[in-house]
This record gives sequence, C-alpha cells and structure tokens, in this order.
Amino acid sequence: MIHQVINNFVAAINSHSVSDIISLMTDDHKFIDSFGIELTGKDKLKRAWTEYFRLFPDYKMVIEEILVNKNNAALIGYSYGTYSKDGKLKPENKWEVAAAWFTTVKDKKIKAWRIYADLTPIIKILQLND
Repeated sequence: MIHQVINNFVAAINSHSVSDIISLMTDDHKFIDSFGIELTGKDKLKRAWTEYFRLFPDYKMVIEEILVNKNNAALIGYSYGTYSKDGKLKPENKWEVAAAWFTTVKDKKIKAWRIYADLTPIIKILQLND
C-alpha cells in the first residue's frame, strides 16, 4: 500500500499535476526542502508547486530505490530539470542532481515529504541568469 501511495505522488509530481499532488497530501502535510525550509498546509504547497513547475517546466524525479519501514520510506534517485526564466528551455540551464527523499504516509496520503539534494548546480544556474 505504501509503495502505491508513493508511486502515485511521484507520478503526480512528474506529470506536474498540482491538483493531483494536493489531493494526495494530508491536510497537515509538511514539505521540507534541502535548505530546511518548511511549508505546511495544502494552500502553501499549491502555490509552491505551481511556482516550482513554472521555474522548472521539465522537472522530473527518477526513483531508483524505495526503502520502507512501517509508514516511513526513503527514496533514492535523482532529479533533473531546466531553469526557465522566460518559458524557454536553454541547454545551458539544464541540471541534474542526486537526491533522496524521506516521506511519511498516513491514511493513504503523504503526510511529510523531505528532499535531500546538493543544490549547488541549480544555484549556479540561477545566479548566471540573475
């Protein structure tokens, strides 16, 4: 069951379906990014995911392994995308980073989602485009 919930959430992210992402979250969902910044609640997450997909319109997660312990799971893989300031996907703005995600599932929904990744390549691209 936990694998299916996680796979559905990743599929929603990879299809950039903000409505599907939100529908798969608990009402008190907590997202924590690689900087430790926390966002809680569906309204904040809806805005955040919408903006993220605007900035990285081809963003994808690739999950290579899922390790489960009761209602918690660690996902190992990588993500990639292209920063787009103006809607154009320029090859020099493409990035790929190794990543791990930690999640908690409750009542067939994602309660917590935390990403661990070295964002240095993305930060450099953002600085070059500033």
